[in-house]
Amino acid sequence: MLWYKAWLETRFRFIASAVLVIGCCAFFVLGNPFILGTWREWQQQHPHEVEQAWILRATGDYPYFIWHFVFRLLLQQLWVLCAVLIGLGGLSREAAQGTSGFTSSLPVSRRRLMSVRSAVGGLEMAMLGLIPSLLIPLLSILIGKPYPVWQGVSHSFLLVLAGLLFFSLGVFLSTIVQSEHGPTLLGVAFVALFYFILTPYSEEGVSEPLWLRLIDVSRVMAGPPYLLSMGAFPLWGVGLSLSAAFGLFYLSVRMTEQRDF
Repeated sequence: MLWYKAWLETRFRFIASAVLVIGCCAFFVLGNPFILGTWREWQQQHPHEVEQAWILRATGDYPYFIWHFVFRLLLQQLWVLCAVLIGLGGLSREAAQGTSGFTSSLPVSRRRLMSVRSAVGGLEMAMLGLIPSLLIPLLSILIGKPYPVWQGVSHSFLLVLAGLLFFSLGVFLSTIVQSEHGPTLLGVAFVALFYFILTPYSEEGVSEPLWLRLIDVSRVMAGPPYLLSMGAFPLWGVGLSLSAAFGLFYLSVRMTEQRDF
């Protein structure tokens, strides 16, 4: 019952997120010929303009093109926003809506309630991460540019594991802010501010200040353009991100157990 209840609570956000993820992947794969044609046309019209290094590389390197736009930038940002929004909910939000009486009366602990709901949300985030790893190689065949399945699976693996931190952030915001819309506004604002701060350092090879490197989960989620061996995986970053995610979840559980609904 708890699993089904958690699914009912998050299903609309999950389905909407899945549609957005599919649309983003399809746009950059099927739109690759158009985007490259636009770049070439711009280059012919402005022959004296110096192009950025990543554009030159993405023009002739299809896997790098996918990594840059999908796993490094736009899909990652979309996935992070979906992770925060799916993490929202729980007893605090139900209390703000005046519907927490039924849930609180169930013969299960609050820890159990939060664990089941978070497990359902985590599975949903994993499924959202699995979509690009399967869809991109399939759609790439249609444009005659094969994409290595292993690369898609590896980058999706990093996206999900490191990105669970943002799911836990959504759970935490719902716990500390007992409001129907407050956690949503805070979550969207946090994601927007986070990526706004990272914008000047978003290009590959740009050095970040030390304080920013310590919090830049986005680089861990993206990984390097090519993941050809275990040594290329940012395992330390993934470990730290997961530790922070579990830390936020633990704080959320403790606060929920002590609160009077």
